[in-house]
Amino acid sequence: MHKYKLITPMSVRGSVKKAKFIEAYSKVTRNLINHPFETNPKVALKFLKNTFDSLEEASKIKEVQILKRLPPHPNIIKMIELLYDAPTGRAIIVFEYMESDLHVLNTDRPDNETINEMNAQNYFFQILKGIKHMHNCGIFHSHITPKNILISKDTIKIC
Repeated sequence: MHKYKLITPMSVRGSVKKAKFIEAYSKVTRNLINHPFETNPKVALKFLKNTFDSLEEASKIKEVQILKRLPPHPNIIKMIELLYDAPTGRAIIVFEYMESDLHVLNTDRPDNETINEMNAQNYFFQILKGIKHMHNCGIFHSHITPKNILISKDTIKIC
């Protein structure tokens, strides 16, 4: 668990919670952290709401099973690992880092500014490629929303 170091707590529904890495599991769902052993040191954390008796139990939840089963694809978020903190029973999914999501991209723009047509087409095409990959693998995403469409530069990934 201690191979990661929190560098920036990220906003959750508009409120930023300052927290040390092992604390505030229920308050912060995604954090930007440093992974000292990777070439790209930034990853994102998703703190699972439930508590578990073991890593094996945590790895049985549907989201983790799907992420493990799904073959890699450039438009699907990559799960790096699943962490488990035995004293608290909390589990954390470690994902590759993406800069933002479509919801933030949409709400942080000035009212008169729109996404240009070429970018919109490119984003939509990437979303469709990711959905096609999931469907070809027998996986059907039940909650595709702007918050579940991540973006870094011009790359879109479904989470």
